[in-house]
Amino acid sequence: MFQDLKGLELDADGRVYLRPKGGDLQQVWAEQEAWGASSEKATHAFLENLAVTGARAAGNAGKAAKYIGKLGGKLARNFASSDPKPVSFSTSRAPDDEGAGVSKGHHLRALVAAHDGSVWVAFKSGRLERYKFNARLLWCKETGTGIASMASIGLNIWVGLADGRVRVYKDSGQQDFKAHDAGIIAIVPCGTRAFTLAADGSLKGWDAHSPSPLDAAARAAYEEGAGALVSRGNLEMLCLTWNVNEQRPDGSPLFNWIADLSGKASIAVVALQEIEMGSSSVAIAAAKDVLNKSAQEKGNNNAQWWQSQVLHSLGGERWMRVGLRQLSGMLVMVFALSSLSANVGEVSTASVACGVLGVGGNKGGVAVSFTLYRRRLCCVSSHFAAHQGAVDARNRDYANIVRSLNFVSKGWYDMQVMSDDDTDTRRKELTKLSENDSGLDSPRADSEYDLAASEFSTPELFQGQGMRDAEMLVWAGDFNYRIEATYEDALERIRNNELDYLIERDQCRREMYAGHAFQYVREAPITFCPTYKFDKYNADPFGYDSSEKRRVPAWTDRIFFRGSAFIKNAIEDDVSVRSAESEESALTPPPQAPVDEVVVKALKYSACVDVIESDHKPVWALLALDVPVTNQEKKRRMCSHILKRAANQGQAPERPALQVSCDSVQLKQDVRRCTKVTLTNVGSQKATFCLVHQASRQGWGQPGRFDAGLPDWLDAFPLHGCLTPQESVDVHMAAISNENVYTSQAMEALLFFRVGTELVAGAEQQLDDSSNLLPLHVSSHRRF
Repeated sequence: MFQDLKGLELDADGRVYLRPKGGDLQQVWAEQEAWGASSEKATHAFLENLAVTGARAAGNAGKAAKYIGKLGGKLARNFASSDPKPVSFSTSRAPDDEGAGVSKGHHLRALVAAHDGSVWVAFKSGRLERYKFNARLLWCKETGTGIASMASIGLNIWVGLADGRVRVYKDSGQQDFKAHDAGIIAIVPCGTRAFTLAADGSLKGWDAHSPSPLDAAARAAYEEGAGALVSRGNLEMLCLTWNVNEQRPDGSPLFNWIADLSGKASIAVVALQEIEMGSSSVAIAAAKDVLNKSAQEKGNNNAQWWQSQVLHSLGGERWMRVGLRQLSGMLVMVFALSSLSANVGEVSTASVACGVLGVGGNKGGVAVSFTLYRRRLCCVSSHFAAHQGAVDARNRDYANIVRSLNFVSKGWYDMQVMSDDDTDTRRKELTKLSENDSGLDSPRADSEYDLAASEFSTPELFQGQGMRDAEMLVWAGDFNYRIEATYEDALERIRNNELDYLIERDQCRREMYAGHAFQYVREAPITFCPTYKFDKYNADPFGYDSSEKRRVPAWTDRIFFRGSAFIKNAIEDDVSVRSAESEESALTPPPQAPVDEVVVKALKYSACVDVIESDHKPVWALLALDVPVTNQEKKRRMCSHILKRAANQGQAPERPALQVSCDSVQLKQDVRRCTKVTLTNVGSQKATFCLVHQASRQGWGQPGRFDAGLPDWLDAFPLHGCLTPQESVDVHMAAISNENVYTSQAMEALLFFRVGTELVAGAEQQLDDSSNLLPLHVSSHRRF
């Protein structure tokens, strides 16, 4: 039977060994355990890798879907030709409905209890509702704009609105005052003051009585003495713009220019275009703008290379980077002397894409905004649509940037605060503007877009600051406006230095005259030859395009600027700058300039002709800044003095007048019933009361130190409240059993009704003398 089992080991009985011998069995077990452990480890590694890969894939898919959705939304708006009816999910009750219940379809923003026991409910859409203590709806109102916060301040309700206003609701009505430039996200009462926090980070303190009839007198007094708080700071700013044509010109003469020109400068602004090109760069930039804005403020390898080179040319450690923003090939960098670090702050960046399909970053603008001596400066780098006949497209790029540039990051907060009632109107306005952006209609010929918001105002909670809000603006870039002439004629005029002839045919100047672009800004006199288009690496100063296309030379690279005062006619102002006899006259502010105005003058405006690495020449300008510098410490002291003086000059507020029905209460023994004490407001204004306990038995009947609570054997309700004129309230009191008290002696306490009124403007605290205290002696002979 086993004779055919050749090669198999047999035992003494001729049977095949089915398992190893005892000596080999331990080795086999060890090998099997090792194999099992290895297999289990490999399995876990595989599953972990699969999970990580799947999570990454899911995350990337989610990000891609989010980006594609936003990109698709932009494209849809750019090419929308119809006005689809929006879907409304609001099912709010009518204002006269009774009963409790929060309005559906609205997002709750704040819930506040008022001094009179009513409850105020605020919704981010702008709806405001007021309920009685029994949950009965008293009324509801629409504020007309989004609500960001709400608080009870004294006897009033303060509502922080999305446009930076505070709306104060009083018994006599409502009043608004402008508190911030951005939406107010928090209101906090603090004694006789109220503090407001805005989305842009600004924090301000107000008198709790604001707005007050004394405000006008206080404001006039401040304006009268404001001049003594301000000194003038004179600085120089270097501005440079260059289309680098994808070059990294290490060792270029450009950096020698920067080193020489920045000798007296305190601030340097460098605007670059085409530091990189291609569809991949545009796509990556679009994704970064949606998914990772901070990456655009750091810049990629190309942007970092340029930052390093420019900073080294400026002088290294003597300078610091203020801000940077990149969008595909566009880059803007702002630097300042390190000695100004204490006076530079509030840095923010923004970008607007106007390129491929209206959303590509190959065209558009990038900007850095910051404050210098608490004056806001805005620096923009742009690249407009190319080609000789694309004037309308360039005008649309200009209008789009002016309208859309916004320096507030809104991703962390819900921005949809529009009222349900005006959704249709806003959607129609958005569609109308989107048609203009997409080229379906020609741009407007008026100056509605010029450094101001259009008629369409986005309903975002924090609109933020744009170009119009800047007290100084520098706008540099490759704007691509051409000269209306032939190649031969333009070249001949350049050789003969007949620049005025070419300036008259400059498309940019013509559009400025027509009111289509660059209104309210200035440009220094152009005394240099056109900076486009040159043969690369050609040192001939007249080496313009020698290719078959023979593009007409043009001043495509420009630098525009303005100060606080908007210049309505840039060309006329250009003539005044052209007639300046010296640099000293340009540095002198005009005698009629207000003390609080930022004045900007051009000292020099030229091009770097010897830079040959690109088909453009760099253009630079030296600007003189005359900035008002306010002494903040003196300002605070002056404002405090003015507020107190105005309060003292105003009519002294009437003291509150409350009457108490008795001055002594005897709580009967072993009777668990309440004793009433009636308070009546016999005055002509509202009065507040608070029941307090005098801590010390010494000096009873005189104001002393008060405890926050009542004695442990006494209960009373209400402890505080507010009474309108001729209104009364019953305060119920009773002796309560306390197992910790074992005494046969009489228990007594001296209480006071501390009376108050509305907070007085400029006052640091409420009056707290004996005339504002109504004594009440309470005793009980109950024995335990």
